[in-house]
Amino acid sequence: MENKTPPTSFIERFLAFFFKHLYHDAAWAYDPVAWAASLGRWKGWVIEIIPYLQGKRILELGFGPGHLLAALEAAGFKAFGADESHQMALLASRRLRPRYPPRVLRARAEALPYPSSCFDCVCATFPTPYILRPETATEIERILCPGGKLIVLLAARPSKPGLPAALINWLFKATGQSAPPRKVFPRIADVYTQVGLAANVRWEERNNTSFLLLIATKNEKRV
Repeated sequence: MENKTPPTSFIERFLAFFFKHLYHDAAWAYDPVAWAASLGRWKGWVIEIIPYLQGKRILELGFGPGHLLAALEAAGFKAFGADESHQMALLASRRLRPRYPPRVLRARAEALPYPSSCFDCVCATFPTPYILRPETATEIERILCPGGKLIVLLAARPSKPGLPAALINWLFKATGQSAPPRKVFPRIADVYTQVGLAANVRWEERNNTSFLLLIATKNEKRV
């Protein structure tokens, strides 16, 4: 789901134009662009979110080409996806259909067409700012089962210093995809605490990579 926040500088306007087309009419180029921006690590980073998930029914927001949805099905989850891009929905459906049912639909995270308390987990990887909108938080709280979790992979970077890490950090900075500073972590979490979820933002280390995660849990007694 693309960022709808009005850009200000020329670079921001260019990047907004670029990413809008990359996610829509140029969706076929998404995988090679993501591969180049992460030096081939993108798909592996996305799949690293799986150990944090729980339950059976998982909803992925902004599923893109569908790599995580396919990995979730392979891991035994019942995966659903919501994304506003028609082109991404087609790509994901084609990727899933040979082996798994494509339970994907077009929808905005601020208005999800699912009944209340129907998902054990909601997840998103490298989302745009829609994930921090109060309307999105309200919808996620509504569709999570009591005790359900939201797991968001906000950013990733190689743990070990060196040329690859420096290059990836430079690419992310140049494209506006850098991790937010630690001082704003409480404000990010607060978007979800305001709707009644217990939320925190933290860095975690896995497989020589630092992952910035937003983890929010719905109270067991909330319905």
